[in-house]
Amino acid sequence: LDISKSVQTTSSAIGMVNSRAENDPVPVVALNVILRIKPEVREEFLKVILNNQQGTLNKELEPLALEYTFGEDASEPNTFHFHEKYLGEEGIAA
Repeated sequence: LDISKSVQTTSSAIGMVNSRAENDPVPVVALNVILRIKPEVREEFLKVILNNQQGTLNKELEPLALEYTFGEDASEPNTFHFHEKYLGEEGIAA
C-alpha cells in the first residue's frame, strides 16, 4: 500500500526506568513520526493504523512497548503525528 507523501522520524532516549526483572535501569526510547498521507487512501490508512496500534499495545505481542499514540494535525489535513515509547532500542526493533 503506497500511502505516504512524506515521512519525518526522530528517535531519542528520554529517560530511564527500572527493569521488571531487576533493578538495573533500562532506557526509555521515544519515536516521533510525522506522516503525510495521500487523501485517496485515508480511510484504508486509518483502519490499518488502528490495527497497528492495537497490536503494538498488546503486551503478548510487544512486551517492550509502553505507549503508541497518534492524531491528525489540526491545521494540515491528512498529516498524522505519532508518538511511541519503548523499553530500550530492542523495543523499537521488535
